[in-house]
Amino acid sequence: MNSSVTTALTYVADLDAGRITVIAPFPLEEMEALALLEDRRIQVHTPAPLPNVRRIDDSQRLVDTSRNGYSAPLAERSGVAIFLGGPSMFPVSDLLTGMLSGRWSIICRIEGRYRHCRIYRLILGHWINDITWRLRRMPELHPLVRIVKRCRKVAVLRRLWRSAKIAGHVTVGRPAPDNNDGETLFQEIVTALESEIAQPAAFVPGRILHVNAGLAAGGAERQICLTLAGLKRRGFCDVALLGEYKDAIDDFPPYVCALDANAIPYEAIVKAPVPSVLRRLPKRLAAALSQLPPDILTDILSLAEEFDRRRPQVVQAWQDATSIRVAIAAAIAGIPRTVLCGRNVCPVTLPTNQPHFRAAYVAILRMPGVILTNNSHAGANSYAHWLGVDADSIPVIYNAVDTTNRRSAYPADWRARLGIPEQAPVIGGIFRLLPQKRPLLWVHAAAVLGGSLSDAHFVIAGEGTMREDILRYAAAQNLGGRFHLLGNVPAVSELYAIFDVFLLASQAEGVANVLLEAQCAGVPVVCADAGGNSEAVQPDVTAIVVNRPEPAVLATAVMRVLRDKAWRERARIAGPRHVAANFSPDAMIEKTMKVCGLPKVAGDQQY
Repeated sequence: MNSSVTTALTYVADLDAGRITVIAPFPLEEMEALALLEDRRIQVHTPAPLPNVRRIDDSQRLVDTSRNGYSAPLAERSGVAIFLGGPSMFPVSDLLTGMLSGRWSIICRIEGRYRHCRIYRLILGHWINDITWRLRRMPELHPLVRIVKRCRKVAVLRRLWRSAKIAGHVTVGRPAPDNNDGETLFQEIVTALESEIAQPAAFVPGRILHVNAGLAAGGAERQICLTLAGLKRRGFCDVALLGEYKDAIDDFPPYVCALDANAIPYEAIVKAPVPSVLRRLPKRLAAALSQLPPDILTDILSLAEEFDRRRPQVVQAWQDATSIRVAIAAAIAGIPRTVLCGRNVCPVTLPTNQPHFRAAYVAILRMPGVILTNNSHAGANSYAHWLGVDADSIPVIYNAVDTTNRRSAYPADWRARLGIPEQAPVIGGIFRLLPQKRPLLWVHAAAVLGGSLSDAHFVIAGEGTMREDILRYAAAQNLGGRFHLLGNVPAVSELYAIFDVFLLASQAEGVANVLLEAQCAGVPVVCADAGGNSEAVQPDVTAIVVNRPEPAVLATAVMRVLRDKAWRERARIAGPRHVAANFSPDAMIEKTMKVCGLPKVAGDQQY
């Protein structure tokens, strides 16, 4: 029995109402219809009711909605109306009919839980989503788009639009669904996928799509570029990158240039109109999906439309939020193989975590052809424990780095730009300025070092939400002109050339690209023992791994490296060898092809 029906029965049992109208957006099975009709207060509206159920029903409480939609039941003013789906399934015309007839609310299923919804808010939500969709499809130079951009700069207008969106989003201000609600919803989605989209669709052999939020300056994005380039070198020429968000696909020029250099296409996904896509889907699947928040639902249906148009053999998604949406969308489109790439330890302690992540992962990993990977054994073990699965079911694909990326031939350039004396020691870091990277701990350790090393300079490259906090904290530590916060640096290999020690104080990591790149450039590393950091380095050979992430402990480790010239020289030689032996692009591509089910030679497929 469909979970929306079972939860409706439980909900109705506690409902104090004389008359209850149950609207099913999908044909009911005999058992489901009879279970609802046992309650004499209920009248059931469903498309194409079963003839044998109608014979059993002697009070005409089973009504066929296949022709008239939901207008008739919504137009009835008396009693309570319960819809066995989400608000996104309602046509605006039916909602207007209900409101004009005097009905002001309806009970819908939202994120796995039945909730009272004001009809005017549902209508407002539909209109806002439609306006947003139409604006997204307009070219950047369209006069209306330019007017909207100017209006966004006006604080009053921005607040009015935000208030309208909040009013149209029926779940805003309510608590996030608890774990059981989330599990029920995603299990319902996967069950509908398994029953209504059972067979993989036809696909284009050798076509591989990668999907990420965009091309921001980050480690995952660097690995995407390396993977796409590596697949193309192996003869898989039909590869492309899709970005979920229009503004982010060409965000970081070095990655865009890397894709252009290998003639790899990349583009943003065109957002699909939710109502029309839902109407084309099987009814039970549409009813389950319609309970998702509007932004997630829009992304899933847009991805499904894109996959259905392109018909790839393999879809590879990067990072948690994108991976969950891609897995569901790929199943809707019947894609045979979906690879989800985890880039860190499980997100439960990270600010990127969302309430639905665990429930969604548990459900989608049941689907055939869906594989979750990670870039470190520490990350794979973390996800396995979190999701209650065997760690061996999560393949590890280590990050790769171009081993030709050694020290720049012009190391004095950055020193000159920053005004750093030639002999002054430089402690460097490259990371996003986000809480999980613990940049304030990094700066605190720099302040401890600065008290002992009066000539040392401290350089951080990266951008993020904590930029202003870092600048204020560094000023409070009296580092003065010896602290340099550079923002994103396109030619980052040139920056490694001035570092005497590379310091990373992250709270959580997979296999950090920057650790591989620092070693490849011959820079000794000091890092916190977080996630896969100890897998990325050779402890006590190329790096010192600190078990206690405290400013004094990190500073002591950096001081030890700076004072031991012989150790630094050994690390300089051992670092590139370690990276070349364990983190080569070829090794990464071999493992990727195996996980994706690709042949060793492009075009040599057996189906």
